[in-house]
Order: sequence, then C-alpha cells, then structure tokens
Amino acid sequence: MKKHKLEVDSIVLHYGQKSVLSDIYLKCETGDIVGVLGRNGCGKSSLLKIIFGSLRSEHSSVRINHRYTPCSFRETNGVQYLPQNGYLTSASKVEKVIKLFVLNKDHQQLILSDRNIKSFRSARVKELSTGTRKFLEVMLLLYSESKFVLLDEPFSGVSPIMIEQLFMHLKHQAKNKGVIITDHLYEHIVDISSKLMLLKDGRILNINGKEDLVESGYLMD
Repeated sequence: MKKHKLEVDSIVLHYGQKSVLSDIYLKCETGDIVGVLGRNGCGKSSLLKIIFGSLRSEHSSVRINHRYTPCSFRETNGVQYLPQNGYLTSASKVEKVIKLFVLNKDHQQLILSDRNIKSFRSARVKELSTGTRKFLEVMLLLYSESKFVLLDEPFSGVSPIMIEQLFMHLKHQAKNKGVIITDHLYEHIVDISSKLMLLKDGRILNINGKEDLVESGYLMD
C-alpha cells in the first residue's frame, strides 16, 4: 500500500491584534494518529480548518505528497474533516447516508451491522441522539476513501462504550490513512495517538510524555 504524506507549515493567523497561530509546522503520514492538545481557544479548531481549506489565514503552506494544496477538501480522496458541531443535518435515512459517503461495500456493511447503528439504519439522521450521530459521522470519515481525516472533538457527547469502539476503528483505519485528532478529553488523545503535539502560545511543541505536558504547564504535577 502506498504511503501518503500531509505537511503543513508557515501557518500564521491573527484575530484582530491577537496572534493565534505563528509559524506552525505539522506532518502526518499514512499510519499516523497525530494528537493535538491545547487549552480552549488556543487555535486547535482554526488549525484543522486551515488544513482542510475552509478557513483562510494570512499565510499557510499545505502539501499532500509534496504538492501544494491550498484547498485540500477539493482534492479527490484528499482530506475529510469532522467539525466540532458535526456535519450531518440531513433528513435522509441512515442507510442511504452510509452508502453515499462510503463506497466500499464491505465497509458499508461493517457500519450498517455495527451494534450502535444497525437498529437505526431506517431512521433519519436528524432523529439520532447526539452521541449516535457523532459516532456515525466519525465512522463515515474513517471508512471513506480519503487519504487523511481531521477529527475535532470526536468524543464529545459520545458514551464511554462508543469511545472504546471508536478507538478500535481509529487504530484499524490508521493503517490506511493519516489521522489528526484533537479533543478536550486529553486522556483519550494521549491514549490513542502515535504522535503528540501541544499547541501553546500559537506554536506547536512535540510532546514525548506526561512529563512534557507537566513541564509545559498544560497539566498539573
């Protein structure tokens, strides 16, 4: 299987006089689960939106396989993105949405037969609970044809049992694509990530363990 590389650098973003992101560099390859930690308001969501191409910044360089890609969402099978508030608002039935987003028939059946989804396959997406809808949204992106997936707070509102199952699917699908993930439940990010980074004062710091998080002031000793 061919490995793919997503590289982001030289990102600069200001909101008014406030510097939010300053000269960010981040790399994600097939097989990586890159966890991005940071306090609320530090710019994590803005960073993912810039990578996806839905937010313009003063300066940025986003490359997929060494090719400059200013709007990665326009690339065929390039990057998929889960925003904090989700993306499914359709009145369509769950089964129809799954077949629309996921082209591989084996993957369609895998999702349709999942215990969290199968009893809702004939329901409409708007009728799902917040947790079930979020679970479905993450599954659709993980089993899409995209090379990379950006997940902004994928565990928010999701039950602990569903989170455990998402962990399993994340680890499985990371063999086929790169994942960049952030969540305010930092323990989950630490547990699932193969690489950890901390966004602080507009800059990205590489994190090697809990000691680095304590030393940076993100965690109390």
